[in-house]
Amino acid sequence: MNRNKLILGILTLIFLALLAFYAIDQKKSKSTLNINESAFSIKDTASVDKIFIASKFGWSALLEKRNNGDWFLNNQYKVNKGQLSILLKTLYWQRIKRPVHKGEREMVIKNIATKGSKVEVYQNGKKTKVFYVGGDANDAKGTYFIMEGSENPFVVYMPNHTGFLSPRYVVKEENYRNSQIFKSNLNSFIQIKVEYPANPSESFVIVKEGNEAKILGIDNVNKTVLNNYVSAYNRIFITRFIEDVNFINKLDSMSQYPPNVSISVQDKVSEFSNSIDIYFNEKDPDGMLGIATIEGDKKYVVIQNYVFDKLILPASRFRSN
Repeated sequence: MNRNKLILGILTLIFLALLAFYAIDQKKSKSTLNINESAFSIKDTASVDKIFIASKFGWSALLEKRNNGDWFLNNQYKVNKGQLSILLKTLYWQRIKRPVHKGEREMVIKNIATKGSKVEVYQNGKKTKVFYVGGDANDAKGTYFIMEGSENPFVVYMPNHTGFLSPRYVVKEENYRNSQIFKSNLNSFIQIKVEYPANPSESFVIVKEGNEAKILGIDNVNKTVLNNYVSAYNRIFITRFIEDVNFINKLDSMSQYPPNVSISVQDKVSEFSNSIDIYFNEKDPDGMLGIATIEGDKKYVVIQNYVFDKLILPASRFRSN
């Protein structure tokens, strides 16, 4: 009887020891996960002053913050603030969801090596994080990431975000370019010129005379309409830059014909002294095509009717009844 109790006691001690070991191991694993889950995130995004993203396909984007707080793209263009905000929020919120399963590890590493994008993050002038962004996980709940110098890829996600992270790490230059073409107002503009090649009588030029706007060649001007028109130039954005080579080749032939409308603005701020030739798009009643000259750089663009319609007015619209 005593022998049975002794055996039972020993088995109980063994069971309790195994239970304690399991609990410690789980706690250790959980602790390790908590440390690692933010390995790809940046807690202090306000200190980020440079981000470099490069694709295996040859595209790259260098985003740098200058001393005045403005961000520039590839040392040439102002950065699209909306796209920059998306990128910084992604860097802040992204978390490790799980390590890559052993069975998919080799495939994931190969995918990142051949199709992934490299991301370098600098804070206060120092490189603090370098990682690679690959394809999207098969379970549709994250994107494959791997830290530079590591052999262990992870599935990374954003809490409370539905979708993959790869679209947030766009690489092409046009995705980060500032899309605002006009930012003039009654105080800053020098001249606005609108031309209708097919109907020259409705073309017009607005100039600054003293502190007021004046439209040349029209005496009985509706001042309210004129002032509201000039003010409409304050926030005018293109929808996107066109970089598809095949599409550009088609647009080259279109550009041989006169545009439906040409708009050019001279402003006290040189970066908003821009112009655009607009071609109506019969295949897309909600959108138009344009050849925009922004900061001296000529690009094919897509624009929306609801944005530019308020600028496409005939000269007769400014006359008082």
